[in-house]
Amino acid sequence: AGDLVLSNATRYVCRGRHLTVGRWLEQVDPKWTRQTAAMAMGAALHAVATADMPALGEHLAVLRTLPETGRLADGTPSVEVAVAVVESLAGQFPVDQSERHNKVIRAAGREGNPWYALAIGMQGQSQLLMGDVEGGRDLLLEALGDIEVAHLRALVFANLALADIADGQWERAEVLVDEGCAIACANGLERLPMLVLLRAVASWMHARAGHVDQARGYVDEAATELASRHGVMGFANRLRILVPTCLAEAYLWLGDLGVAQAMYRTAVDALVLEPHAALALRFVERLGAEFEHAAQSRLIGEAPTVAERRVLELLPTHAPLQEIAETLFVSRNTVKSHTLSIYRKLDVSTRSGAVTKARALGLLRRGG
Repeated sequence: AGDLVLSNATRYVCRGRHLTVGRWLEQVDPKWTRQTAAMAMGAALHAVATADMPALGEHLAVLRTLPETGRLADGTPSVEVAVAVVESLAGQFPVDQSERHNKVIRAAGREGNPWYALAIGMQGQSQLLMGDVEGGRDLLLEALGDIEVAHLRALVFANLALADIADGQWERAEVLVDEGCAIACANGLERLPMLVLLRAVASWMHARAGHVDQARGYVDEAATELASRHGVMGFANRLRILVPTCLAEAYLWLGDLGVAQAMYRTAVDALVLEPHAALALRFVERLGAEFEHAAQSRLIGEAPTVAERRVLELLPTHAPLQEIAETLFVSRNTVKSHTLSIYRKLDVSTRSGAVTKARALGLLRRGG
């Protein structure tokens, strides 16, 4: 029974059928998950995918005490590798310790090891978060060539998008996060708790692009999942920083400043858990600077709406209001109304003044 669970758990989860795996486990006497490596690993992988941290802790503790049995039913080379795989996926250790866990997986060799590419990808994520953007991106791209499991591929795309955000490559980041979301959608994984980071990054990208409905959908899902993890011991430290940071950016673009500030404070509080996550620190510090600029310009409490930001993006072009209206498929009166509202919120009286102030506040995209 344990071999059947382990042989199919990952395949079922990556097709959006994690609830089915959960039902299998409910039919098994709990004592068997404490006595066989296959059952314990299958249950642990299910707990990781569904972010059931209490169950994960129990199954992981069992795996660490079981004797070595050699290759497991899904091809995992050993119990030692099984422990390292679950620990890496769970991320229950500081990012600078990732190499130790991934080395165990890689040491078992590439041939016949279903988790080798995962180890490469997890090391890429760790290097990215520690500030080595190029090195992290290279490893993530290498892993992407071999990882076939849908939810893990989607996570690689989410992390590649973060690398492009770090480099200011916004358009490319949007393409990558959309690819990750397409994988999740095609496999029925839209609600998989493990993909909360993907939804958080997607909410940021869509809010920034002015796609209000899509942004609202992603931000609400990710915020709900984050709230359900509040206070749960063992929830990956890096997610405690990255998810609220991305959500804060999304809420800022959507004009929900109060919620954005609350998310920012959550991210700041979590930074102490990941002192070596340099990239996460950069994101949080940039977010803090955006709040500071907003406060200095009296924007806190009343920021440009998404519709107003779409107009604001076109103000530097010097195109007449009628042309802007035609570009945005709205009336000239709507553009005029948004423009006057922008002037009021930025505390300026001219178009050039609005552009100058918006650039100083970081409200215009690079090149805008």
